[in-house]
Amino acid sequence: MADALPASASRLARITAGVALALVLVTMSAAIGGTPVRSAVPSADALVPSYGAMWGAWAAPGNAGGVAAFESTIGRRLDIVHQYHAFDEVWPTSTEYSWAAGGRIIFANISARQGSGSVLTWSAIAGGAEDSVIDATAARIRAFGRLLFVSFDEEPETRYHDSPGTYTLASFTAAYKHIHARFAADGVRNVVWVWNVVGDPGDESLYTGGLYPGDSWVDWIGWDPYNWNTCIHPYGWRTFDQIVAPFYNWLSAGNLSAGSSAKPYMLAEYGSVENSGSPTKGQWFLGEASTMSSRPKLKALVYFNENKDCNWPITTSSSSVAGFVAAGRACWVNRATPLAPGSVSASAGNGSATIRWAASSSVCPITVYTVIASPGGKEVKAPGSSLAATFSGLANGTGYRFQVKATSVNGNSAWSAQTGAVTPGGAVQASPSAPASSSPTSAASPPSATSPVGKPAAAVSPAGGLPGWLESHVYVILIALIVLLGFGLGARRLSSSRGRRG
Repeated sequence: MADALPASASRLARITAGVALALVLVTMSAAIGGTPVRSAVPSADALVPSYGAMWGAWAAPGNAGGVAAFESTIGRRLDIVHQYHAFDEVWPTSTEYSWAAGGRIIFANISARQGSGSVLTWSAIAGGAEDSVIDATAARIRAFGRLLFVSFDEEPETRYHDSPGTYTLASFTAAYKHIHARFAADGVRNVVWVWNVVGDPGDESLYTGGLYPGDSWVDWIGWDPYNWNTCIHPYGWRTFDQIVAPFYNWLSAGNLSAGSSAKPYMLAEYGSVENSGSPTKGQWFLGEASTMSSRPKLKALVYFNENKDCNWPITTSSSSVAGFVAAGRACWVNRATPLAPGSVSASAGNGSATIRWAASSSVCPITVYTVIASPGGKEVKAPGSSLAATFSGLANGTGYRFQVKATSVNGNSAWSAQTGAVTPGGAVQASPSAPASSSPTSAASPPSATSPVGKPAAAVSPAGGLPGWLESHVYVILIALIVLLGFGLGARRLSSSRGRRG
């Protein structure tokens, strides 16, 4: 028994030090943002939406006004804003920063041309002649911080076909890999690389013969199908799926490489002209809306909205605008979360309550409604087709308030306004929603509401849960830490002094 107290004190000191160390580590995590450590390099599925595809566009002339006008016309925010940059152009621009801050993802193409108009050769880029320009661009993209798509010299088949002696398949691949490698050496970790080709039937031998850099160098595969009808090419009218299917099916079958069939695909550009008769351009977009989900590997669709070569803009007719707007509101390409349910009411029973609500407004079908009771934080769930739920096991004589949230494939709505209090076991009466909402218990706090146009795939969620709580209580934790350390040191001294006396 003589050694029991010193031993206990020593163990207590070690335990206290361990607890203190844990608090230090967790508190430091909260203080720096409360988010888990991510891999330094984007994974192969970076920016891939969990459901459906992203909706984007090149909105000529590509400036703030052009994008704002396009978004106003279609009645929603773009998920992706496409940009074309000369090799020596200084970007990201302040406008691109603004777009990204507003939840849009930048898709930037680096063209093999100078701002002056002179064209660079792929072999010169691969040989290092433009390394200072590449490094300067890499530094600006690294400082940009947000994930973005980057492609190099879109539709390289055009240069190859026009000047096969100067622009070879091998020199394109070498230039692509050189830029990729310089970015990596310069510490750029926020680029998702897109290999962007035309994707025309008949060019498959180019892709397998050296134009494809390889699976380890490419994150997404993009191509540019168009419904030319009789503009420039005598193809005749083709539907959305008819222009997409050939290259999509070829890729999906694994013909390009061992890993390409599993990569996310993108229509980096696409478009349709008007038709002199039926079907119309508007019907073409409606056909897109009805068939795009049948191509599930297509994770982004980026429209080319410029009158270049042919009249591609969606504003060629009122029916064209209506068709494109309808396509962009389809659940498959709309990240919008549901709105909070309205008209929530509650009526009390014996040890129970029945809650009713109006259907949530949502671009995607509601899969489930969740009702939470306060006090207690108990939840019940109801199918998305239901507009009522019954709580049982409530305490008679206790006043309860309720809130409802809706869930779709895109996520959760905000919680509804809280109902007035109803008391099980008392007088049975209906209670309308209270005019103001209050948060449920901490066990099931409501999520932040998102924009009606939806949350971007690359958006960073604010810290929540344990890290968020720790961040808000960091000073209290530090004080407790000091006390614990002091107690541990005192216990160790007590153990040491008693050990010497023993």
